[in-house]
Amino acid sequence: MIQLKQLNAELSSDINVKQAAAKKQMQELVCRLSDAPKYHKLTTQDRELLSNEGYASDLTNNLVVITQREKSMTSSVKDKLLVGFTYAAFDPALYGNTAIYNALELISNGCCCYCESFLMPVGAGEVGHFRPVSLLDVEISSESNSHTCSPYYLQAYEQSNLVYTCQACSTDHKAGRFPVMGERNAVDVNQEQPILVNPYHENPRDYIRFNPRNCLAYPFDEACAFYLAKHKQTAAEVEVQIWQDPSRIPNQFTSNGDLLTDSKIQQQYEDWRAQQQLGNSSTRGEQTIDIMGLNRNVLVLARLVMATSLMSSYEMINKVTSTKGEGSTPESLYPQCDTISYRSMAIDVLQTLKQASTNSPDITPDNKVNLTPTSLAMYKEDLRPSRAPKTIAAWLRSCLSYLVLESELKQTTKRRLVCLSAEDKIYGATDTEKCVFLPIDWKTDIHNVIKVKSHRNLWEASFLELAQSHPHELISLFANNDVWVEGDYTPLA
Repeated sequence: MIQLKQLNAELSSDINVKQAAAKKQMQELVCRLSDAPKYHKLTTQDRELLSNEGYASDLTNNLVVITQREKSMTSSVKDKLLVGFTYAAFDPALYGNTAIYNALELISNGCCCYCESFLMPVGAGEVGHFRPVSLLDVEISSESNSHTCSPYYLQAYEQSNLVYTCQACSTDHKAGRFPVMGERNAVDVNQEQPILVNPYHENPRDYIRFNPRNCLAYPFDEACAFYLAKHKQTAAEVEVQIWQDPSRIPNQFTSNGDLLTDSKIQQQYEDWRAQQQLGNSSTRGEQTIDIMGLNRNVLVLARLVMATSLMSSYEMINKVTSTKGEGSTPESLYPQCDTISYRSMAIDVLQTLKQASTNSPDITPDNKVNLTPTSLAMYKEDLRPSRAPKTIAAWLRSCLSYLVLESELKQTTKRRLVCLSAEDKIYGATDTEKCVFLPIDWKTDIHNVIKVKSHRNLWEASFLELAQSHPHELISLFANNDVWVEGDYTPLA
């Protein structure tokens, strides 16, 4: 990650008016329905009434008002009324139009703001949200997670919340995850303490840097905390000593599991974590690396190629200047850090090479700091990308839920599945019976069989099949059929 200038796209007066109107109506709807009675859902008549009052149909049709119960809880004590919106309530023409897209692409140099992959040549960039606006993922444990309506719906059109990103970072990894320190404050996000590093408001290099020897992102903020505690060194001093010798980066390994960190430093690091009783706790840098997937295989391989190229160019220029005494100097490579992909890693590679040349100009960088990454051929076998399983996108997860009618609380073999849209056959119908909603556990329920029943046929489907559907296909499925999921479920009464 690299620090970005604040987005300031010039929008037409029409877009500005529509954005303001959408925000105002969303705020009014949530405020108005936050006191709605529990265990009831909006009916067709309710939504028509709201539309007749002037609320946009995109909002009323995709407005979520449900009573949600945590998975497998029989007691209703902790049942919560949730009010929010699914993905379909947010108009891409208002947050991802050409003016915004081009402005984001410009300030990001055509690279994903998270992983720094160059997206412009193939038009792979997307407009994403730093704070998720339709779905908020909540991790219950390492084996189970849940999700809820995002409280950040008012951030959908805020330019400070828009980022230029790749699908892998935004959809496959970050999705709806947005952990914070302390309480959430969706009303005034400036009072909130997000754990994820914000490339607009912070310098990501204060938290995340790259090891030239294995091209992995590492938590620089943790390294600084360690060296401050053990050696009373400042961040600036830590920066220089790591550039001089990357083996001083704590907790670094090769792809084969061999230790790259100096063994003495590694022992000090492990002792420090034990003394501090840090356990599984991690810094903001480490959590950002994990949530964004910054060390996924294909990225490491791409960075290895970049690092190898930079080192070869540096060595070639060094030979030319030492032989002829003129021409380009290694420093001529530095301006590339502002224009190439993986700019943050390039800074660490070039600065490490510079430190090596400055300290001992007669010794090659490879011999002094063992800088050159392990042979690319070695890494290709370990890091060769394979097609990953289809990720259940946040847009789909934001509009699917289990619905349990009062008469179905004792069921143990199936759960009714609904699309949280006014067009759903069950969810959008008349409110004749009390009901409770359960979030889908996407880790444990993903392989359960889905049954779809029309007035003529009964057939099977899966969540993975639904994940490959287009939104209009999904709406049609739930508008015209009864849908349920078979599995072993705990009775709710």
